[in-house]
Amino acid sequence: MWDAEKEGLVSWYFTTAGFYTQAAIHFEDGNLISVEDVTGNENGITQVKAIVEFLPNGDLVIGGFGFREGNSGGPISLLRLDPSNTNASGFTIE
Repeated sequence: MWDAEKEGLVSWYFTTAGFYTQAAIHFEDGNLISVEDVTGNENGITQVKAIVEFLPNGDLVIGGFGFREGNSGGPISLLRLDPSNTNASGFTIE
């Protein structure tokens, strides 16, 4: 949803595990960036950053980084979507 105060897109994600995230979403260098502040995660995750890269051939590469209290973060997933396969199972985890 558009947040006029932040002049950008924001979203919320409420989990069944009892924690939630609030994300700020923007474009940077042609990539879609989502930075989610995490509240209430029992594993100490405080922030998640996702980057969606749009490749010239139409593929998407989605990377995620999780940040825990006291560290600079690390990769949590990397997905490469195959646009020729519209089936939900048409992705690979690298």
